Amino acid sequence: WGVGLALTVLALSLAGGARLLTGAGAGERYLAVALPVAAGLGLAALLEELLFRGFPLARLAEAMGPLAASVALAVVFTAAHLGNPALSWLGLANVGLAALLLSAVFFSRSGLPAAVGLHFGWNAGLALAADAPVSGLRLGLPVLE
Repeated sequence: WGVGLALTVLALSLAGGARLLTGAGAGERYLAVALPVAAGLGLAALLEELLFRGFPLARLAEAMGPLAASVALAVVFTAAHLGNPALSWLGLANVGLAALLLSAVFFSRSGLPAAVGLHFGWNAGLALAADAPVSGLRLGLPVLE
């Protein structure tokens, strides 16, 4: 789902006039960088979901209800991304909306694994499919922009 969402956003960007640029010699250079980036994105998604959903969201939901807990942790999640370089106000709003979506997924039957998967898929879809910024971070994959 995360990759699908990211690819939809990229398709809309291309339809709106953005361009996807590729350089010569993609193959091995891309994979040599993309694999460690994917691993890092996976670990980041797991860590952020454990810190901002998982136990904290479940306990807060018991005290405040799922909606209030989701909004409260979305504010904290968004604030945690404030230091990211090149994060625009639009990007910051998207981080907050993503936090709410991830909380909704967390409360689904699939729970934390689905939230981790969606988080990873979204970030990997943006970073690995188009070298688009992820929460204001440009990862600079070779051959792709």
